[in-house]
Amino acid sequence: MPLRNGYLSRLALWGLCLFGLVSARASRAQPLPLGAWRTHFTHFNATSVFLAGDRVYAGTSNSLFYREDNQLVSLSKGASLNDAHVTAGAYQSATGLTFIGYENGNIDWFDDEELVNFPPIKNASRTGDKAIYDLFFQGDTVYILSGVGAILLNPTTERVLESWIQLGPDAADAAVYAGAIVGDSIWLATEFGLIRNSLDFFVNRQDWSTWQRFNLPDQPRNTPVQQLASTASSLYAASGNNQLYRLEGQNWILDRSFPTVIQATRTGANGSLLICTSDTLYVKSASGDWSALTGESWSNLEDARQDASGTFWLADFEAGLVWGDGTTWQFGFPPGPTTDRVSEFAGIGAQMAAVPGAYANGNSQQLPGQLLMWSGTEWLTAQNEIHPSDWATVTASPFGDSVVVGAFPTGLITLPADLENSRSTVASDELFQTDILPLGIADVAYDLSGNLYVVQHRSSTPLYRRSTDGVWTTFSIDHPSAQFLEQIQPSVYGYLFLTIADYAGGGMLVYNPDSGSVLELTSSIHDLPGNTIHSLAEDQDAFLWVCGNDGVAVFTNPSSAFEPGFTAERPRIEFQEAFLGTQVYDIAFDGGNRAWLATEQGAWRLDGLGGDNALQFTSENSPFPSDVVVRVGHVPTTGEVFFNTTNGTVSYQGDAPLGEARHTTIKLFPNPVEPSFTGRVAIQGLPRQAYLRVTDLAGNRVQDLRAEGNTATWDLTDLSGNRVPAGVYLLVSSSVDGEESVVSRVVVKE
Repeated sequence: MPLRNGYLSRLALWGLCLFGLVSARASRAQPLPLGAWRTHFTHFNATSVFLAGDRVYAGTSNSLFYREDNQLVSLSKGASLNDAHVTAGAYQSATGLTFIGYENGNIDWFDDEELVNFPPIKNASRTGDKAIYDLFFQGDTVYILSGVGAILLNPTTERVLESWIQLGPDAADAAVYAGAIVGDSIWLATEFGLIRNSLDFFVNRQDWSTWQRFNLPDQPRNTPVQQLASTASSLYAASGNNQLYRLEGQNWILDRSFPTVIQATRTGANGSLLICTSDTLYVKSASGDWSALTGESWSNLEDARQDASGTFWLADFEAGLVWGDGTTWQFGFPPGPTTDRVSEFAGIGAQMAAVPGAYANGNSQQLPGQLLMWSGTEWLTAQNEIHPSDWATVTASPFGDSVVVGAFPTGLITLPADLENSRSTVASDELFQTDILPLGIADVAYDLSGNLYVVQHRSSTPLYRRSTDGVWTTFSIDHPSAQFLEQIQPSVYGYLFLTIADYAGGGMLVYNPDSGSVLELTSSIHDLPGNTIHSLAEDQDAFLWVCGNDGVAVFTNPSSAFEPGFTAERPRIEFQEAFLGTQVYDIAFDGGNRAWLATEQGAWRLDGLGGDNALQFTSENSPFPSDVVVRVGHVPTTGEVFFNTTNGTVSYQGDAPLGEARHTTIKLFPNPVEPSFTGRVAIQGLPRQAYLRVTDLAGNRVQDLRAEGNTATWDLTDLSGNRVPAGVYLLVSSSVDGEESVVSRVVVKE
């Protein structure tokens, strides 16, 4: 659909040609283009539902999906929407427009042809609550009820008709949660209670003093009222507890109480009223009779609607979209991972493994135990009854055949990398090769020789090593902080770098397993980036990168860890030390040895310690649902980079897979290149860090390129920076040692 207003300008920032977004299902047919994005959100955590013609929409924490013709279709930020976390929606049947409101105050509306963005509330200079709480139409006007007040908008002319703000007592700021038009009056449910005003043309509704104020029975003055719904005969309100109130004449009375808190109050079909609690849908008919509907399909209801045919549509935080006739129920949601949380990534081959478990202060958090595996086309999930909770750490075998998971409270689990095919041929319990270790597995990691190291938290033997022939060795580290170890990074030099839990003082240890030598590393002596160390990683130059609460620091000489003067240095951006005072949570390296950082200010890519080509992604120039990125991982053979934010996971098609030492099958795309193409041609299958020369058919030198990992890109310019004319161009590539060269062709069309 064509794009207008704020959405168009944002896509310009993204560089639309390269920074497209592809859904997980659409990616089955073709590789993800360079610079393209993919979202990996859960869709079962529905929080809102609304009707839109033949479609029923459900809003979730990160996305929106709809059901039409028995199909479930997901929409997400970047692909079809401007933002994440949908909080309200409405539909105008006369124009076919669907309105979407977001938690941050942003608004989209669209039909089958066009998407329009309306960001004034989001961009308002005021701080605090800007969420869109409700949307409804009255004629040609859409009422936008939000944390900053109420706005009346004509979407056809895109004109704001009225703005009702500062509706609280004495013109205080007041959030407006819901509204209803009854006769010639408008009722609003606000954070200071119920207010009413006339819709007469001559009334100045922008003046707070023209609004009449009402208190609900037995409620303190200015008690917030969150819900409001009207039927043909009555107006109802609820204030965040289990009591429903009804307007009778000029007075509000208690209608009835419910066993649990009211989640939503909605107008149903045929003059009925819907009351949604977490486990029951209550329906009050036009004649005043109540019925209570329950179903096995739901357990955490958030919202409810009813269409003209009488079908109920429910938003459930654990079952997604639920629908039925009151007796028989169905539920569904689009495919995706089973959780938006990731505690660690591990790339293996063309796949990405992730675990969502956790522990804190040495205690299990009782999160479901599972491994999530992105196969390249879909998410697979593995679980096991022996290890029911907190799969908190994962590492990939250097041999590429398996991943090892540490279940913090119960033990070690080895799973085949080819999880999809193994699941189809191996019974569930047989899939898991299990080593039961004492409780408290905090981290697992392989060294380059294939030895597996296991860190055990709160133990007198905090370190285990399993050799390639399956022999276990235990290590007792002679240091008072040894029982509080959390993470491990084996160095190519044979040393082990370990982090100390924050609650035990933080910092690091370096340990020599051959001699038993141990040294404590601190921020004051060794220039660690703070005492809270979030992650460790070794790059392809054997530099040790340390991420902490005061940025990131790099030990360029890990072999000298036990020598005097062993200190870290800071990476620089534009000659300035970078990330000082910034939480840097995680790091991964692509095939070009570029560092990808997960920080509280988005994700960054650094080209080494002093590169000026730093790249930053935030919620403003990417589909990130949050600027706080907590985990990052790289898929070795595809170059796709995964980011887990506090609100979910997205991935970016990078240009630097790890690559082999020699040429593999050379792939060029796009090829041929259309005249309208303004992106970069990708050349894959090259040796690591290969050199390329582009020539014309006469052998004239056109451009020189260098691969990042096994991929090089060409922006279709010559050595002078000008776009090359149409024609056939030769790509001559050679490995770093110069012993091999391959010629490929790319056609640039007129």
